[in-house]
Amino acid sequence: MEDVISVNSLTKNYDGTNVVNNVAFNVAKGDIYAIVGKNGAGKTTIMKMLIGLIPKSSGEISLFGKSDKENLEHNRGKIGAMIETPAFYPYLTASDNLNYYRLQMGIKDKCCIKSVLKTVGLENTENKKFKNFSLGMKQRLGLALALLGEPEVLILDEPINGLDPEGIIEIREILKNLNVEKGVTIFISSHILSELSLFAKKFAFIENGNIIDQTDIDQIRNSAGNKILLKTNDIEKSRKIIRDKFPKARFEAEDENMVFTSGYDSEIVSVLSTNGIIVNGISNASVSLEDYYVKLLKEYKK
Repeated sequence: MEDVISVNSLTKNYDGTNVVNNVAFNVAKGDIYAIVGKNGAGKTTIMKMLIGLIPKSSGEISLFGKSDKENLEHNRGKIGAMIETPAFYPYLTASDNLNYYRLQMGIKDKCCIKSVLKTVGLENTENKKFKNFSLGMKQRLGLALALLGEPEVLILDEPINGLDPEGIIEIREILKNLNVEKGVTIFISSHILSELSLFAKKFAFIENGNIIDQTDIDQIRNSAGNKILLKTNDIEKSRKIIRDKFPKARFEAEDENMVFTSGYDSEIVSVLSTNGIIVNGISNASVSLEDYYVKLLKEYKK
């Protein structure tokens, strides 16, 4: 797959401080690529440099395989973006707001407005003014604006921030459909890691302007290895019994679980039950995106 976004040694300096420091990553065509980090880590700054809202201090940005100034400007026309809150006129309808931006962008086809409103589920809002929109509707209109001109790539900064569960699900399904049905590549940031893990395919983790890890969702989920989780009603008593009866077992206590890294024996549950221990659950371990991120930060800060 060709890379539609590629950056190398990308740096942004403000007042002598690198807020983005020698960042490098590649987003392949068709990816849903998420950048994860706390507020101030550099996510939004990277996105603004990609679409040309702010200049880079050094490094290289390549879009659709081109990094020279003329081609960068041209190829940015293939990108739709929603960074921070789009400015809409409160007394105009969704259609009128989008028509204003359509004219500003030099898009001749008026039909694109109905098309993008249908894509984001706002096709029945012809007479409703923006000031009467819910937060979820406002976010969807922002996404509709990003979709004007049928972009090949979407760059979205916190598109589900502040939404209720229903609104989050709606945005997620819209993005998944755009990716699967229309082949739109998505570069996205969000604080809601559990949500990102449901549809993003690849991840870059950023801390203090530095990319500290890049991976994909399968590697994250499999990073637990072959660990087995055993949950009982009495961890301390269970630990003593297992150490006495199963000396080859290697395990650690984590919260309410015993996590076996090797030497697990199927007889353990039976022995625990015989000794009055209630086994509440047993499962293969997996790692959530949030767990992975928290562990990554701890290791980075050592």
